[in-house]
Formats: sequence, C-alpha cells, structure tokens
Amino acid sequence: MKTIVHIVLNNFINDARVLKACILMREHGYNVQVICLKSNETPSHEIIQGIEVYRISILSKKLHSIFNFIKYLEFFFRVQKYLKKADLVHVNDFEPLPIVWFARMSGGNFKTLYDAHEFASERNGLNKVFRQLIRSTEKFFGEFCDEIITVSESISSEYRRIHKRERVDVILNVPLFPKFISSSCNIRETFNISDKKKIFLYQGKLFINRGIEFLIEAFDDIHPDAVLVFIGSGTLEDKVRKAAALNHKIYHKSAVPYDDLLAYTSSADFGLMTAENVCLSYKYCMPNKLFEYINAGIPVITTNLKDCSELVIREKIGLVLESDNAEGVKKAINFALESDNQNYANSLKVAATKYNWDKEKEKLYKIYIKHLKCA
Repeated sequence: MKTIVHIVLNNFINDARVLKACILMREHGYNVQVICLKSNETPSHEIIQGIEVYRISILSKKLHSIFNFIKYLEFFFRVQKYLKKADLVHVNDFEPLPIVWFARMSGGNFKTLYDAHEFASERNGLNKVFRQLIRSTEKFFGEFCDEIITVSESISSEYRRIHKRERVDVILNVPLFPKFISSSCNIRETFNISDKKKIFLYQGKLFINRGIEFLIEAFDDIHPDAVLVFIGSGTLEDKVRKAAALNHKIYHKSAVPYDDLLAYTSSADFGLMTAENVCLSYKYCMPNKLFEYINAGIPVITTNLKDCSELVIREKIGLVLESDNAEGVKKAINFALESDNQNYANSLKVAATKYNWDKEKEKLYKIYIKHLKCA
C-alpha cells in the first residue's frame, strides 16, 4: 500500500482543506498520514477517519518568539523519519518546503506536491524585504516539486509566471458539506435572536485587515432588523467580545469544530466576507467561507477582491461592497434587506452544483494518481 504524507505547520484541528484531501485518498485505499505540530490540547498521535495523525512536540516552544528559527529547525529534523517512508509528500503552504526538500535530497524517494494555500510572498503584513526573500526561497525550493496547486485562478496565473510552469492547477476551497446538519448548532437558537431579525454572519479568523473593525463600526448605527454574528477566534477576539457586550446587535462565539460551523452557517441569512484589499494574497484569495456560504444557500456580501467579487457577480449570488468601510457595509446591508431573496436562492442552488467537493476531488485525484503511478 502506497503512503501519502501531508506536512503542515499547524495542529491539524480545523484544517478543512488538508482533511478533505486526506479523506479522498484514504477512501481510495491509500495509507495517509499527517505530520503537524502538537499544541497543549492535542494528542501526539491519533487516528481521524482512518488517517494517522502524528503531532510533533517542540521542546523549544517555550522560547521567546525571537527564537522561532530554532523551533523551526527542531521540527525540521524531527519530521525527517516520517517523510522518507512516503511515496508522495503533500506540502501544505510555503513553510514546510525546505523540510521536504532536505528529506528528498537526503535520499527520500518520493514525489512532491506543493499546495499553495495563499500567495505566500504577498501575505498581509510583509515588508518588501520579506516579500522578496519568500519569493526567492519559494522559487528555489519549488524547482524540485513535481506539481504545484493553489486556490484561485489569479494566484495560479502568478505562480505559472514566477515558477515558469505551463500549468498550476486550481483546487477550490469548497466544503465537504455534512449530509446531516445538526439542529443544535443554530445561530438563532444559540443567541435567542428573533425571527424578525436578519442574521449577517462573519465566520473565520478574527485578524487585522479582515474588516472586523469596520463591521463593528457599521453596527453601531444599522438597520433595526439587522444583527451581526461573529464565529471565530484570533487576535481581535477580545475586541469582538467587548463589542458584543456593548451592542445588542452584535453576537460572538469562539471557533467551533468544522461540522458544527457548517451547521451554524446554514442558519444565517447572509454571509460576510470582508478581507481588505491590502495585499495580493487577500486580493486574489478564494477562502473556505465563500464556498461554505454558497453551499449553505446564503447570499454573500464581499469586499471588492478580484476573484471573489467576480464569482459573486457572475453567479448573481450576492453583493460587492462599494467601499471597504462602515458606510459601505451599511449601504450593502440596507440593499440586501430590501432585495428579493428568492432570486439569490435560485442562483445559489445553481452555484452549489458548480462549486462543490464532488467536482474538485476529481481534479485532485487525477493529480495524485499521475504521480503515484510513477512513485
């Protein structure tokens, strides 16, 4: 039985993209392993839906953040034994690339699939020096990768240019939607929200430049029938929690397990996607939440991000903010409340037949098989 190893620098708790890829190949009879980081609340080893998960405990993790390179080096060497037994290694995001390159140069006889979850060198918050360093490093280590895939057409276009490749396939972040939606994970019931109110949902990480601040500002003075619900955690969680305590139109729930999240999504009326156009990684993003909203059947309100706004307009499934600020949000919400939701509902049903995991997994499976036949 051939072995596929995923390597990812998180604790593999809510990584939907990686989990879907793992389940796909496990269902086709392959031995699938995930090598990731151990956090305090996670076991060192567990089996999730037949997938072996090995979490590496970093002894140097208590060191100050200025020693992150030492932590990385410790992880670098401790995962080598797992990679050398693989037939194919699926590298998730930029950071593990040097680790997998070293394993391959040290005798690992495996194929390598690089999955760029975002535009690595154009991430939010990077200065010019770091952008160039990441781009040069990614380009160097990308040379040994047998295949590169990513999440949007715009990033694919950039990666084809940067890495001088004829093709970089796109595997969209569509959800593996549960067959049965939990009735207990309902926003309206959780927060005792009246049926007369329309629920505008922001789900995902609560970070800077995700529109969190202007959403809160907008709901200081909003249409009386609109309420804002945040589901997620992050560096701005305290700010969101305080806003919820002060404003009866704002609610917050910390991050929940993925299947529960999709149940909550289905109980909202509109889905918000408010990443600000501050970097190319955001401009070209196609995040999980976009397709979760589509498959949950709720209209999307998005900032003017290239790929996201083009999809929303093309499929007629929601609105694009005219401006990335509180006034833009209020104007869009007022328009949404006056719109005929049946038109959105019909368009969302059509869109869900186009953007779903059944379609995307066929593309990913063909990529895997192409390289596993040679492994």
